[in-house]
Amino acid sequence: MRSNLGKGFAISYTGLLQVNQLVMGSQKMGVQTYNLQGNNQFDRLQFHLGAEIQVLKKLNAQTDLFIFFSDSWQLNTIQKDGSQFAINPTSFGFGLHYSPFNSHE
Repeated sequence: MRSNLGKGFAISYTGLLQVNQLVMGSQKMGVQTYNLQGNNQFDRLQFHLGAEIQVLKKLNAQTDLFIFFSDSWQLNTIQKDGSQFAINPTSFGFGLHYSPFNSHE
């Protein structure tokens, strides 16, 4: 959903449903680093549910400047061995949306 705030500003908010698979990664604990690739606890699909919010500023008919924040929570936290583990990513970013075919308001 997108709501116009006036003066070229808008706020956009959406729900997220993600399916992730760990391709490569490592975890550092103290002075030791553990390779998670091939580890049985991390070799299955991870399902995440979350939300994202963006604040946009229209620069012209084709270009928006944006900043966003998203947070998601892993739904399947029970591991094969019965333990619980969750990866809950949080993201922050900014950039430009450019739509060359959007030439009018």
